[in-house]
Amino acid sequence: MAHDDLFTTVLECMTVLNEQRLPDQRVVLESESVLVGDGGVLDSLALVSLLVMIEENVEDKFGGTCSLVDSVFNENSEDRSWTVGDLVTEISKEVVAL
Repeated sequence: MAHDDLFTTVLECMTVLNEQRLPDQRVVLESESVLVGDGGVLDSLALVSLLVMIEENVEDKFGGTCSLVDSVFNENSEDRSWTVGDLVTEISKEVVAL
């Protein structure tokens, strides 16, 4: 599975999320955009919604599974900032063919 395909899938999910947010709360659709942590733009509810949407889309499009919620909220990443690019990298590590 290509990195670009994963990136496109994440951006598609972010676009759906942005449609539900006020204009000044929308996430910039770039790899370097910080989602959570220092400078992050998402609260925990929005982040979980995005992660679940990405997980579902990855399974539908690529036939693999990933557990981003576990990765982002594990005890080792409490103080970490997560960017869009970080999520794509994490997905590429975690996707397991069904």
